[in-house]
Amino acid sequence: MKEIYIFESAQSLHYRDKKLIVQNKEGKKAYEVAVSQVKRVNIFGNPTITTQLLKALALNKKEVHYYSQNGKYLMSMNLHYAENYSRQQEQILALLDDSFSLALSKRLIQSKIKLQAELLKAYDEDGLLTEKDYVKLNNYYQEVEKVASLESILGYEGRSAKTYFYYLGLLVPTPFKFSRRSKRPPKDPFNALLSFGYSILYSYIIGAIIKSGLNPGFSALHQTRKNHATLASDLMEEWRPVLVDDVVMQLLISEKLTTDDFIKKPTGEVYLSADARRLFVQAFRERMLEKHFYFGKDRYRFVFLNSVDQQIDSLKKAFKYQDPLMYQTIGG
Repeated sequence: MKEIYIFESAQSLHYRDKKLIVQNKEGKKAYEVAVSQVKRVNIFGNPTITTQLLKALALNKKEVHYYSQNGKYLMSMNLHYAENYSRQQEQILALLDDSFSLALSKRLIQSKIKLQAELLKAYDEDGLLTEKDYVKLNNYYQEVEKVASLESILGYEGRSAKTYFYYLGLLVPTPFKFSRRSKRPPKDPFNALLSFGYSILYSYIIGAIIKSGLNPGFSALHQTRKNHATLASDLMEEWRPVLVDDVVMQLLISEKLTTDDFIKKPTGEVYLSADARRLFVQAFRERMLEKHFYFGKDRYRFVFLNSVDQQIDSLKKAFKYQDPLMYQTIGG
């Protein structure tokens, strides 16, 4: 199955003879692929896509995700065929239980903090960080266990994230040094890479949630709000350091990306060039296809998407039996 990435607004997408056809700005065919062989289509910026193609993709149950030119996730073409209302009823009933949501949120954030610490240790080859630095992160991990409200969990998550990104900023190659996380908009190349990567990760998890029959808009940790798949935000917390942060560090350390691959707007926003976006997507896809022991009880290695499906299956059981301990965390 093939994933389609469209980065140029001058390109257009058409449907003919059961094929998806991409044309360049001169109207000439750049390439084509049978719709049956398409897994998902990712559209950046403002390319033209015909109604006929959208209908064909919908009928063939293909995902379509839209991003801004700079990589901010905008929307998806929902796959209503996958909705399972009895399963969503179990989801909502479980999440209405404050004790369930609190316990599940603790598991998500504690796992994220642990994985962030592991990433720092993996890249701290020169021993810049001391044991006291890791103790600080572990203290946040311990404090999350003690709290009695979602607000308190988010407070410790914010403090641990601030600490983590400060330490990570010490480990990146000198041209990419940064001191804190900046999101809307990213103010430096490193943050631009993180934002771009998180946006892509978010879309993959949305697709996995919808495919499972769950509702991406009802979650434990993040507050439900209009036009935001908060369950995807919940589930991607653990995967941020494992996938995106790791890929970013590898690209910078290997010097596959340099500061010349970024564009700074007069407003101060920094974003990736078209070539840099392609390079990042390729590296991200390669990382997703690597097989790892993501879960402690695994006997076999799995790629990222298989692992997310397993994780969501465990979440469905947690919802059904209202037992947050049934949710499988990474490494757990």
